[in-house]
Amino acid sequence: MSLDTFRNQILSSSSEGRVEVNQRDLIDKILARYSCKFVIYRELMQNSDDAESSSVKIIFKTNGSKITRILFKNNGFAFRSEDWDRLVKIAEGNPDEQKIGAFGVGFYSLFSVTENPFVSSGGQGMAFYWRGKQVFTKQGPIDDDDKGWTTFLMDTREPLEVPNIEEFTRFLVNSLGFTENLQDVSMYIDDVLIIQLSKKMKEPTLVEIAPSFNTFSPKNMFHLTSVDFRGVQLDVKRLLIPAKINIKQLRSNMYQTVEESILFRIANGNLDVKVSKEFSAKMERITKKKPPNNTLIQMIFAEFDERNLSSDYYKNLSPIFKDLISYPEQGKIYIGFPTNQTTGSCSHLAARVIPTMERELIDFAEQTLAEYNNEMLCLAGTLSRILYEFEMAQMTNFYNGIISSDIENNEETKRPEKSTSKSRPKRSLYKWLKKRVLHFNFKKRTPIVQMTQYDFEKISPHRKWLEKWATYAIAHFTYNSSTPNMQVSTIAETLFSTCLKQNMLILSTQGVLPISNVRLPNPKMAGFIKTIPIVPKTLLEQCNAFFSKAKEIELIVELGLQDVLDELKSRTLSDEEIINLLRWWISCLSKENHFDTELLKFTRISDSSQTLNTIQFYLNSDKIPSDIDIPFEVLPYNISKNFTGQELENRFGWTELPLVNWAKYIVKKPELESDFKFAEKVHHVIAKNLDNVSQEDKDIIRQLFVEKKCIPTEFGMKFPNESYFQSVDLFPNLPTIKFQDFTSSIRRLMEYLGVRMIVELKLILKRLVNREDCYHIHIIKYLASMSDDLNEDEKNILKNESIWPKENLLGLQSTEEIQRFVIGDLYIPSRSCRELGLPIIDWNVEWSNNSKEGKFLIELGLQKYPKLETILKLAAPPTDSKIRELALKFFIDNFNVYSEYYKPKEVNIAFLPCSSSNYAKPLECFINDECTIMNFQTIRKDLRSKVEKFGVRQHPDHDELVKRLTENPPHSKNKAKEIFEYLNSQQKDFTYSDWNILNNFEFIPIQDENQPNEKLIKPCECFFKPKEESLNEFFLCVDFGTKANEFLAKCGVKEPSPDDFVRLSIDSSHKLWNLYIEKYLSILKKINPNLEKILELSAPPTDPKIREISLKYFIDNFDNKYLKYYKSDDVDIAFLPCSNSNYAKPSECFISDSCMIMNFQTIREDLRSKAGEKFGVQQHPNNEKLVKRLTENPPQNKNEATKVFEYLNTQQNGFTDFDWDTLKNFEFIPIQGENKPDETINKLIRPCDCFFKLKEESLNEFFLCIDFGTKANEFLAKCGVKEPSSDDFIQLSIDSSHKLWNLYIKKYLNILKKINPNLETILELAAPPTDPKIREMALKYFIEQFDKNYLEDYNSAEVNIAFLPCSNSNTYAKPSECFINDRCMIMNFQTIRKDLRSKAEKFGVHQHPNHEMLVKRLIENPPQDKNEAMGVFEYLSSQQGNFTDSDWDNLKNFEFIPIQNESQSNEINYKLIKPRDCFFKFDESLNEFFPCVDFGTKANTFLAKCGVNDEPSSADFARLLLSSSHKLWNLYKNDIKKYLEKIKINENLDNITSGKMKDDDKLIAIKVDPNNKGKNNYSLASIKEIYINDEEVYQRALNPLVAPKNLESLYKKLGCKSLYMSVKNSVVPYGTIQKTKYSQQLQRIIRERAGLFYLNYSEKEIRNDKEWLKKLKVREIEYMETRYKLESITNNERNNITANIQKSMNSWILYVTPNSNLIDVSQHILNNIFKSHDSKDISYSNTILTAPLSSLKHMGILLPTSSLQQDDMKDIDIKSFENEKLITIASENTQDLRKFLQDSIKSRYSNNINCSSIKTFLNKNQIKYCDIIPGYSMRCVGNSHNIELYVSNDVDQSEILSQSRIAPLSQFINMLKDLASVFEVTSKAIHIFYDNGVNSIAFNRDGELFFNFKFYLGLHEQESKTKPTIDAMTYWFMIYCHVLSHNFVELHNSEFEYYYSSFAKIYMQNFLELMKRRKIILKTFNIKTFWKNFSRILTRN
Repeated sequence: MSLDTFRNQILSSSSEGRVEVNQRDLIDKILARYSCKFVIYRELMQNSDDAESSSVKIIFKTNGSKITRILFKNNGFAFRSEDWDRLVKIAEGNPDEQKIGAFGVGFYSLFSVTENPFVSSGGQGMAFYWRGKQVFTKQGPIDDDDKGWTTFLMDTREPLEVPNIEEFTRFLVNSLGFTENLQDVSMYIDDVLIIQLSKKMKEPTLVEIAPSFNTFSPKNMFHLTSVDFRGVQLDVKRLLIPAKINIKQLRSNMYQTVEESILFRIANGNLDVKVSKEFSAKMERITKKKPPNNTLIQMIFAEFDERNLSSDYYKNLSPIFKDLISYPEQGKIYIGFPTNQTTGSCSHLAARVIPTMERELIDFAEQTLAEYNNEMLCLAGTLSRILYEFEMAQMTNFYNGIISSDIENNEETKRPEKSTSKSRPKRSLYKWLKKRVLHFNFKKRTPIVQMTQYDFEKISPHRKWLEKWATYAIAHFTYNSSTPNMQVSTIAETLFSTCLKQNMLILSTQGVLPISNVRLPNPKMAGFIKTIPIVPKTLLEQCNAFFSKAKEIELIVELGLQDVLDELKSRTLSDEEIINLLRWWISCLSKENHFDTELLKFTRISDSSQTLNTIQFYLNSDKIPSDIDIPFEVLPYNISKNFTGQELENRFGWTELPLVNWAKYIVKKPELESDFKFAEKVHHVIAKNLDNVSQEDKDIIRQLFVEKKCIPTEFGMKFPNESYFQSVDLFPNLPTIKFQDFTSSIRRLMEYLGVRMIVELKLILKRLVNREDCYHIHIIKYLASMSDDLNEDEKNILKNESIWPKENLLGLQSTEEIQRFVIGDLYIPSRSCRELGLPIIDWNVEWSNNSKEGKFLIELGLQKYPKLETILKLAAPPTDSKIRELALKFFIDNFNVYSEYYKPKEVNIAFLPCSSSNYAKPLECFINDECTIMNFQTIRKDLRSKVEKFGVRQHPDHDELVKRLTENPPHSKNKAKEIFEYLNSQQKDFTYSDWNILNNFEFIPIQDENQPNEKLIKPCECFFKPKEESLNEFFLCVDFGTKANEFLAKCGVKEPSPDDFVRLSIDSSHKLWNLYIEKYLSILKKINPNLEKILELSAPPTDPKIREISLKYFIDNFDNKYLKYYKSDDVDIAFLPCSNSNYAKPSECFISDSCMIMNFQTIREDLRSKAGEKFGVQQHPNNEKLVKRLTENPPQNKNEATKVFEYLNTQQNGFTDFDWDTLKNFEFIPIQGENKPDETINKLIRPCDCFFKLKEESLNEFFLCIDFGTKANEFLAKCGVKEPSSDDFIQLSIDSSHKLWNLYIKKYLNILKKINPNLETILELAAPPTDPKIREMALKYFIEQFDKNYLEDYNSAEVNIAFLPCSNSNTYAKPSECFINDRCMIMNFQTIRKDLRSKAEKFGVHQHPNHEMLVKRLIENPPQDKNEAMGVFEYLSSQQGNFTDSDWDNLKNFEFIPIQNESQSNEINYKLIKPRDCFFKFDESLNEFFPCVDFGTKANTFLAKCGVNDEPSSADFARLLLSSSHKLWNLYKNDIKKYLEKIKINENLDNITSGKMKDDDKLIAIKVDPNNKGKNNYSLASIKEIYINDEEVYQRALNPLVAPKNLESLYKKLGCKSLYMSVKNSVVPYGTIQKTKYSQQLQRIIRERAGLFYLNYSEKEIRNDKEWLKKLKVREIEYMETRYKLESITNNERNNITANIQKSMNSWILYVTPNSNLIDVSQHILNNIFKSHDSKDISYSNTILTAPLSSLKHMGILLPTSSLQQDDMKDIDIKSFENEKLITIASENTQDLRKFLQDSIKSRYSNNINCSSIKTFLNKNQIKYCDIIPGYSMRCVGNSHNIELYVSNDVDQSEILSQSRIAPLSQFINMLKDLASVFEVTSKAIHIFYDNGVNSIAFNRDGELFFNFKFYLGLHEQESKTKPTIDAMTYWFMIYCHVLSHNFVELHNSEFEYYYSSFAKIYMQNFLELMKRRKIILKTFNIKTFWKNFSRILTRN
């Protein structure tokens, strides 16, 4: 038999038994799995939070030393029947998916401390007890006075130790972190409050999630829909109790209370949950609850701010908070409360993940739960990244708002060595933090201002703060291995990294940037890397683990060579930085790294634009000193001195500076001809080294110096041949050489340069004229007579040479004693000058200022008056007293001469005589004698009326007075009185600083009782005498009289203040007590006590009299002083006197006496009028106090209850739903026992247990009824007492005729709750024709029950019942037919009633109609007038974001815009037009020409999308010009600029029919002002007089009237002629016609290759055949002129034409100039051989003339063998030449040339760049050639395949970077790289640019090759899509040859052509080999194909 049979047999025949569970063992084993120390409280607090408790109490009852009973109380909702049922069932968790409890074992943690727990809640109790191994319960009603609380009672199994208070507090703080409802926790020991915690939370702030975030979990189980955070404050108040607590001492108040708080943020991520039904079923099977529809993940995220600036912040954080704030340790996973699982980051994470049973770890064992948990933890990583990005965005804001503005305001940012010492006001970090915006949208990453490391260091402390912030942020979100399960951190970290595609942001030295843009620092580069963003040192050190990981996964790299190049390109380096850079280079090169000349090219030196690649030499200071100027190409000595010559030569190729090079440079210095010292220094350098140079260099040096005035002589710098050796002393004033150090080498140099040793006769004669033995007066008269003929140089000699004799006052006649001066040092020979003893010119004849000689000398500089400084010195000691007086009088009389230069403050000469016989400067003496009391000097009396103009003041200023008083204070009372009175008269000018100085300085003399002399005291140490003489003995008093006292009062002396009185030790026994009381109010005014002080003075135990006065003062000054600080709820001082003589706090007493019925205190009657308004005393207690008083002290009899209830009824408006709910379940209503007197109370009952009496007495017997009177009953009704409900009467047949109908209606909502109607029924009840009252209640019920009962079945689109009431009265609508926002009513849409709008969205009611409804309504019912239209269009503008292209197309062609009809009647009529038929009001002056509309900015935005144009099109304007040209001109003739701005023709005018212009019709024309090129003159002219400016050369030469640029297309259509076609020009050769080597070579090439020009041209296209071309002669001339002729205007102009073909006699001659180029030659040849040609032919012809024949053969261009027949036009196969060897050049130097070119290109363009072999060529190539585009006109926009990409500044970067350009750009780059390999050119030299505005195909700038992408797109893109063609490769091969040739030759001349052809020949073999490797077929060559589309490219604008 099988086992199945046996099993069936047993089941069918055996008796039944039950499996029993040993519950005690089961519970013990469950408890053994809990490791948390305070697990009981954790579980109970979690249950409390689930029960929506706001408060919890934990009470420990003791036996005096240990805990014997534990009470845990919460004020959440009471246990329901299902809660009681679950309580007795193990493992039956809470089925509510929003609750944490899942396993149903949490409650049983109570058994860890108790055997018989007891639970009371809602008037029910349940006791647990054991019978053996099984636990049993008993439940029943209880008479509980504490019904508002659910209580868990635990009598301990054995006495327990009181937990460590600090440890327990720490547990409670940590537990309160993530609670949703729980806010207050209190812990008591024997009714003594030990710990009190309170949590306050701000309103949440939404964080907008950027669209780029992936907010779904990997399997889309969770969706992060929103993120917000809120600030949380946790306050803790606790007793500081030692670890070993003495419970008996708790009540002795011996322990100190400490209050602590902490602020943090909780970030909330709201998750939508979407799982399959199968997954949900699995979850429900395992956890006994379904997965929630939505859930929450939370993170405690401590914001970094000024509170934790210090690194010790977390070290100093109170221990009780250290579990809550995890930083810098790992955070914990919270599942309601903390678990043992860490997060891996520094943030706590709260999430409803599924834990293991003991709730200590996350369940990853069970597959379904692991998948669920894994998905949720993924979103934790996403939330972390959102918070990190938010923090980075905040940091970016701070950086841009604070730091970047500091950088911009710092003028010395880039030059730290020149930083100024002036301080700038620092921006306030604190203010910024206060304004910090938490709600920040970081969709866009804010741009960052660049800064250098120096900038960073300059902005401390901001920089340090920012680095700490960044360190904090990175550390916060750096994931380490989580414990004990590493999987948690791995999951979160993965999503943290991948949820956002962009790289994470980090702080760098350049601000907040993506990590990929930041570099790890390299210490060796620190000396010169400043602008490259690197990781700050602090950040790197403190976040080393993060950066190591980032480096390992290549998120960030170290600084490299490219970074160095970027640094060098970005800025100029200082000398020190260049030294560091070169040292780094040398160290790199020493390690056998290749040298990259890019580094030299981009390294700019100091403040100049010079780069190191311009350096050729270094300085040898032994030969040329370092302190003298050196040439541009020499490395600065400050740099080179740090290196050996060998290093500079071997590493960089720089050589020692030759003397001849330095000499060539130094002779150009102007100082050489002006500065003696400089010139001598130069000569010493040359003399020292001259013998060591070659004779050739010597000759060069001599030639350089003989042409310079470089010889220092006694009379200035002279040419060598004008200078004389010192031994030549024939005349004392000869220019003899003057050297400070005249050595033998200098002598030899002077001889070599040609310095003269003898004086020539001409000079001798010249000198004799000016010798001493000549009568100088005659010379002066002679010079005066010819003064008009003297040039400036001669006059300057007369002015500046000391040749003028001074008058000999001693009468000596010896010529040796004659003194000579510069003319400016002498004075006219006047009497006053002689009296003053001034040096006057020697003049022994009559003098007149107006004579010819006088005027001449005065013009040369002879002084008429002494200078200001001179006259003042003469007027001052020690000058003789007589001269002093004369000088002073002269100064006074002639002050008008000096007034312009006289500045009193700058006069440093004491020239003014004072009363005291002293002399003083103008600012050191005064006019008023009063100041002498302080020993100031006053000016002599006879001068006082005259000296104010000299700057002498009436009195000293305040600074001088203060200084004099402090330096020399008075020492007697009388002296002090005089000084103080004088100072009082001057006090108006004293400053606040002066008074502060005097206030603390000892200058007041008083008599010291202990000393014979007076002592000095400070003003702050003494007082004026008070009026009461008896008080004088208490203070140090002074009195110097009224005026003096006024001054002292300003200094700080004052009467004794109340503060001074307060300092007196006075009590009621003191002799001054009565006076003290009398003056106390005034004392208070002086004291000006703060709020806390005045309240303390007004409250006991202060003396009653003081209390009353203080209270009066508080009341009187409340509005002015205390109102803004006074918060009645915060006042903790009982200062208000009550009616019962007690004192109370404002929150504990009330105004109305009616509250006394409930034993509340009321304020004293005389204060009631002010108490409520000012002190916050309420009329009545608030709802919380009333409820608490009622529940703690309910009334005990009916009379008392009636009064209490009546009073409470008056206050019921303030009651909350929570209050009513509390009272509803609380026993406070007294009912009378049966057969007992009225005053006897049997029991108290709950409101929900009784009813009001019915009118029908017969029904009362069924209910427990009460009646306390109308008012009292009103209150009880709110508490829950009611008449029998609808449920009670449900079985009655009730309709509107029933006597209980009203009651039925009143209770109908409750009836509905019991009925629980389905969706269709409730909607029908809420809609007409149901009774209105029923409708409202049904709708209310539907709204309230929607989420719970109807959400799952409700689909707004399917609802066909109009149940929603609308704003317009009795209208009802379906959800899809009404809307929320009133704005849609403008289009006659229905809107839902206002009171329903906040809830309507969940019923499917939208804010606005959708785009289809709006378009339909607009089309069906367009607006009929402007006002209506404005409203409609503004509304539609706000909704346009949802419109589709189809909507806009429909509206564009529909008439819905109303415009006013022109009507002769007064009525306003409107017609409707289409959007495309009207315009916005762009210019009011043009409105009459076009139908314009303007409905306001917002409405116009909508109309613009519909097709209304901003302004008429070009076609519209063109038609306007044709139809209204005169009218339009009259409108704008005064503003031509505006005319041209408005009339814009930029479209195709084919649709415009040109009108016939009449002779008198005029159009505007332009004539350029030749004197002002930027200015145009405008005038009217006929079409015949105006030309199209299609040739700038003609326009500049003839300047005719031309059409405005923007109107050319129109004017051309109207008949304007082309300037190009209208001008006749002819070229005239000038100069000798020569047959030169160049012309002969060119003639030979043209004739040799004549046939090649005609390939692929038919006979009808040819003007002159090849025979004509073969006979063409070439001659060279000097230059050419062009003659231009337009109508009657002619002009000849010499221009840059370099080639021209003209007929001469019987032959044709091609004239060329020496600077001609073959492009011009090609163009002129084509002009003469073809009837027409285009630009492609010019380029082709140029190739014919320049390329070697062998290259032409390889390209497939062959010489025709006969005359041009059809056979010649056949394509010729060039494959036969594929393997042909290169044709050797007929020259003996061919091999040398080939080697030279190849070596040069390799050297120039190899990766290992060494320029020495072609240095000469490259260093000269600094000028522009070949249509180079200036660097400033282009910008780099990126790179592709390591090739830099550029565009011109007027081109959008999309031209080269758009998606459509990726493929052709890659093709072009690959082609150029392939061709680069042909020439062995490194790809680093290749650059690609795009420029529409130039015809430059390519150019060479300093060896860098630039190729125009535009030409590739036009010529070769299509044919090269799959593979480059031979045409494309050949074309760009020749372009390469062209640009490479420019490395050697600048101009397009014959030498250039030589190099060009040589390149093509030498590298052709490499090119053909490349074609073979790339398998590019060498097909037949056809010129037409080769140049197709080329003309379109060349002519593109």
